[in-house]
Amino acid sequence: MRAYRVVGQRVARIDAREKVTGHALYADDVILPGMLYGKVIRSPHAHARIVHIDAGAALRRRGVKAVVTGRDFPDVKFGFTKPTQDRRALPIDKVRYIGEGVAAVAATDKDLAAEAADLVRIDYEELPAVFDPEEAMKPGAPRLHEHAENNVSAICRFNFGDIEEAFRVADHVREDSFSTQAIMHGYLEPFAIVARYEVVTDRATLWAAKQSPYIIYRNLARGLGMKPSQLRIIQPHVGGGFGGKHEPFDLDFSAVMLSKMTGKPVKITCDMEEVFLSAYRRHPMRIRLAVAARRDGTLLGYRCRLIADGGAYAGVGHMSIYLAGAFLSLPFKVPNLRYDADRVYTNKPFSGALRGHGIPQMRFAAESQLDALGRDLGLDPLDIRMRNRVRQGDKLANGFVVTSCGLTESLELAAEAVDWTHTHGTLRRRGAKVRGIGLGCGSLSSGSRMGGHDASTAVIRVHEDGKVHLLHGSPDVGQGSNTVLAQILAEELGLTMDDIQTTLQDSDFLIFDPGTYGSRVTFTTGAAVRTAAAEIRRQLFEAVSKEIECAPGDLICKEGRIVVRGNEDRGVSFLHGVRLCYYKETKPLMAHGSATPAEFTAHFGDPKQLTSGYGNLSGSYSFTTQGSEVEVDLETGEISVLHFASAHDCGYPINPTLVEGQLDGSVAGGLGQALFENLETVDGLLLTPNFTDYGLPTSMESPQRSEHFHIETDDQFGPYGAKESGEGTQISTLPSIVNAIYDATGIWFRHLPITPDKVVKALQETYGANYLDHPFFNDPAARRRSGGADGRGNGRSRREERA
Repeated sequence: MRAYRVVGQRVARIDAREKVTGHALYADDVILPGMLYGKVIRSPHAHARIVHIDAGAALRRRGVKAVVTGRDFPDVKFGFTKPTQDRRALPIDKVRYIGEGVAAVAATDKDLAAEAADLVRIDYEELPAVFDPEEAMKPGAPRLHEHAENNVSAICRFNFGDIEEAFRVADHVREDSFSTQAIMHGYLEPFAIVARYEVVTDRATLWAAKQSPYIIYRNLARGLGMKPSQLRIIQPHVGGGFGGKHEPFDLDFSAVMLSKMTGKPVKITCDMEEVFLSAYRRHPMRIRLAVAARRDGTLLGYRCRLIADGGAYAGVGHMSIYLAGAFLSLPFKVPNLRYDADRVYTNKPFSGALRGHGIPQMRFAAESQLDALGRDLGLDPLDIRMRNRVRQGDKLANGFVVTSCGLTESLELAAEAVDWTHTHGTLRRRGAKVRGIGLGCGSLSSGSRMGGHDASTAVIRVHEDGKVHLLHGSPDVGQGSNTVLAQILAEELGLTMDDIQTTLQDSDFLIFDPGTYGSRVTFTTGAAVRTAAAEIRRQLFEAVSKEIECAPGDLICKEGRIVVRGNEDRGVSFLHGVRLCYYKETKPLMAHGSATPAEFTAHFGDPKQLTSGYGNLSGSYSFTTQGSEVEVDLETGEISVLHFASAHDCGYPINPTLVEGQLDGSVAGGLGQALFENLETVDGLLLTPNFTDYGLPTSMESPQRSEHFHIETDDQFGPYGAKESGEGTQISTLPSIVNAIYDATGIWFRHLPITPDKVVKALQETYGANYLDHPFFNDPAARRRSGGADGRGNGRSRREERA
């Protein structure tokens, strides 16, 4: 039984009072003396050459102070890695999607800036455009970037085991096609930045809503032709990110340059329509997946062909398609795997990271295909998952190493919660509504070690009054990570949460850290906090041991005191120990600690994933099973989710309330992608440019009942045994809903989202015009015999004889 005082407790968020009282400062709240307001001018064309920009009329308007274009910036490109540097601060020669920033204006107020933007005349020469990734790969297709043959921006290929032999000896082979749509992150705070250029020091200070200040200032510096030391980024509170606020955007570069031109601070805040038009989104993917299996459901191998719609620029797309293929190996053992993926340029906003980062699309395909495989073989889908589940200690075909694993328990708990044994495959109909249940599994890394800068560092300073200040470089973007890190620090020093202070990030004092992404903060930054806290204890114990005449190794921190282990009456208060350091030892109490995923996984070899696909991505992996119950209205096609049961292996929940909040958010994201969300475009024009049209799920679409089950596996690398809890459930939610719809209707939907019109059309095509009277929806025995329909000819199943 664990005996932690702060870790593992449901303590309140340390920023809760600040936020609920409206005192939290966000980027758009920043107001500086003499500040100007900016507006980005965006392209109305999907593909066009920029012929001429005339800003004369705008600059003649009183109150308009400057106009900036791509030619005001250095002619350099930036990007995730050197081979993918394909973006400029603003384009010089041509635009590549509707909504791309072309120029920006600065004026004395927001309305005037908007009027001035309309006065800037931009002449374009329209070019042929391409919007379908497969069409873009064909010879003769319009080329977006000269360096990209066949418009391919990234390639990922790997082959593990003997895939030909696996398919030759298989008792059963199933091959199906899937497609997923583009979706938005759904953060409620739009992009905003305030930039102040200081002529005397030749530096710029930025207040910006970003997830990763380090990544931002590195790329901003390159695009602006400045050194990183010339940029200072002060991190205000962030109103949600979910992977969508890593990149520098046109407004960031424009605000800095406009401030430099005018000598005044400049604020640019996008409206939500601009975000929808210009921000990156989840990759739409087309997946052709073949699975080889034995009669008993044992998986022998996968063959996968994937084409991802990358939009106009590369972004982090290489990582996206790598992750999609890598997580064909988890959470089930696949000894043989061939993966061929291309990410393709199209004339649409570029695709990038979004919660789960490429994995939800692939697990939707693989998890729903497992249910269809079970129908083919006459096996329970739960039994197939149990047979193929990974276990602690497994080393997988692609080099992943499972150091802790609660997958078995999560399968058992989720299945029990939805009453799988008695309910799955049974007829449950009331009037025109029919119910079904489904399971989906997922896994996610706790951070990653892809090379480059992966380390986290924490700095701790103890004030003379005993308060402890924590400085680190992983911003809290709404998930509550500052609270978790403060809990770790309080536990390590035997203090309460009231004794801990944290500071929002400032790059002038930035602790070397790549930022908040990939569910890395608790796992990696938390380890750095523990290391730094250990050094603080060492300094305290050295001073106190002299005072009470004992060995430093005999001391512990407990309940605000520094005492002798086993003789707790002998000791001093924490504050007394601090004052001994300051006034007797004359040493300030400061310490730093660092951690990197390479430390956690060094004995597994050096990863080369992006080139070979092989290597251990992370120190630890989380595991989740999601159980879902849905109700389908056969007359209208409307789908309602009645019950979610999330059984999640997060190692150890340092703050169970925050973990459950993360699970709720992930579940909502999976629900939205399955049933509602779609960035639908026609010839590159977005038809859903706001939350009203887009279809983000609200509380009205949330399940009537949600359950969370924490599975403790006490991971050997994570702080206090913890690992990721922020993204994995989104991966399992999506296929669990699809499989529940399959159970209810006998129709397998492989193309997202599953909207009411698609449901009604599929019912009519599968069961005929009078489908309400079909035996599948009326006769339990007939339902069991049929095992469900295969759904509109979207895939095929075949048996192959052994050669």
